Amino acid sequence: MAFSKKDLLFAAEYQFSEIRLIGRSYIFSLKTTDRNWPDPESLARQYDEIDNSTDLVDLLERIRNSPELLENSWDPEVDILQIRSDIICKKIAGIFHLDYCKAPYVGCYVFPKR
Repeated sequence: MAFSKKDLLFAAEYQFSEIRLIGRSYIFSLKTTDRNWPDPESLARQYDEIDNSTDLVDLLERIRNSPELLENSWDPEVDILQIRSDIICKKIAGIFHLDYCKAPYVGCYVFPKR
């Protein structure tokens, strides 16, 4: 799952240079390009507008009903939440000129003690 609204508002409030999230399959990063986050109120309004848009709702419904998701997902509802979060973060980054990155996370392997 990418960043939540609460994550984004926290970063904007405290003006972090970058926030990162390490998930099960991906590492997410969001940072400013000019060292300034948008005003938290503007960010919250824009997040809600994107989240409640009919375009996003329609797109997620098409994905939810797609045979590919049903065939390839272990938990389609969790995947829909991840897709939703990723789309919102990409749109927020574009609107506010933030640098959003999603990279595969390989993880690590801990060898058992002998």
